[in-house]
Amino acid sequence: MLVLSALMAILSIYVLLRNRNNAINISFFFMTIGAAIWISSNAVDYIYFSEFLTRITYVGAIVMVIGYYYFSWYFPYQIHIMNRTHHVIIFAMTLLLIIFSLFGGLIIKDVINQHKELIYGPIFPLYNIIFLLFWIFGLVISITKYRRSDGLHRWQLKNIIWVLFLAFIAGITTNLVLPWVFNVWNYGWVGPMFTMIFFAGATYILFKKNI
Repeated sequence: MLVLSALMAILSIYVLLRNRNNAINISFFFMTIGAAIWISSNAVDYIYFSEFLTRITYVGAIVMVIGYYYFSWYFPYQIHIMNRTHHVIIFAMTLLLIIFSLFGGLIIKDVINQHKELIYGPIFPLYNIIFLLFWIFGLVISITKYRRSDGLHRWQLKNIIWVLFLAFIAGITTNLVLPWVFNVWNYGWVGPMFTMIFFAGATYILFKKNI
């Protein structure tokens, strides 16, 4: 998974450098680099257990989902213009969640073992709710665009929705529902694997558009 994470990071930089002023390229960069951080820190943490690496996985996850929200907003076209207030709120919320993930005990109080069994902080449920909402908002935006589109855009959106749905169900089930609701921590590796499938599919769809 480390090799694949490195390839994802290289891909994200390559896409960004192709057009640094394009909102699709920028959002794809953050979505992909967030996923690379999430997957690589998960992989290393299972080998060299570290509370800091566990915290980093939560940073990667929130960067990934916010990147996806922006990606869904801009890809393959915008329906509405996002105003500055919208940007500021998302940026401030993301920055706070990153800080709270890394420091203090508001999201994670303690990490028990290499399976990342956690003692949750008081705002851990809020972190999960925000994560879920941004995935859902992004999916709803993509579905709305799909219904309004035809031709290449409709094909792109249909395939993005399918690969996203598969990755979403697997990731949410193994990395959120099972640990948080059922206290089952042994399947945290499944979510990153399906996320890589999503990015493989998304990359093909993006280059089909020749961004």
